[in-house]
Amino acid sequence: RANYISFIVTDLLHGINICLSFIFPSYYVLIQPEANLLDGLCLLFPSFLISLKLISYAHVWHGDRIREKKKKNNNYNNKKKENLDDLPGIYTFNYSLSHLLYFMLAPTLCYQHEYPRYPEKIRKSYVMKRILEIAISAILMLIFAKQYVEPIMQNALKYMKEDSHGGWNYIGIAERILKLSIPNLAIWLLMFFSFFHSILNLISELLRFGDRRFYRDWWNANGMQTFWQRWNTPVHNFALRHVFSPCIRAGYSTRFAQF
Repeated sequence: RANYISFIVTDLLHGINICLSFIFPSYYVLIQPEANLLDGLCLLFPSFLISLKLISYAHVWHGDRIREKKKKNNNYNNKKKENLDDLPGIYTFNYSLSHLLYFMLAPTLCYQHEYPRYPEKIRKSYVMKRILEIAISAILMLIFAKQYVEPIMQNALKYMKEDSHGGWNYIGIAERILKLSIPNLAIWLLMFFSFFHSILNLISELLRFGDRRFYRDWWNANGMQTFWQRWNTPVHNFALRHVFSPCIRAGYSTRFAQF
């Protein structure tokens, strides 16, 4: 609480916690003598998500503590220069451990004191439909990988061996890359559908999480900037709220904030 711990100590503890949540799993994967790529991704992906969630959690409470301090100073000095008295105090919100655990499980990267909840009861038919979609998507991705990607990669190895001139056959490698484009696109679309539509909606239903706009119509994007804004809404909202907007408020240029 702000009454007992200073801002510097609180922010320092938050920073150490965020760094350890990502550095320790990365170091653990790095020191393994025979680290498997898939196992490493399975470990680092949730640690990366937790790190982003902790950044949002610390950032929101930091802003609330500053607002609470300004509010107390205004009341003490009897100055109403800032419209802060109509806002609730930070300790009127639910900051229990269960609330933090709900945020860690919720399919969002942006912390809020309260989340919209929907529906009143978990719909079993909805849950079964999402599980069926995940299973079918996984089977199709496995089929594409085994039947198309793996044979093309095996055939590409002969072009990566040194020829009589002591170099690679770059034309053959380029041809194999072009052949990989179609099955790779199919796997990417299946992965996008299974994660952003099926898995995230399944988690939302089990947690009765109300905000379920995880992507927008990225297929109608007329440029790369629009595409990046629409295809991954949770990450876009996080970058907008905790990176772009703070940079603009700090006086940096729009180009710097976008970078």
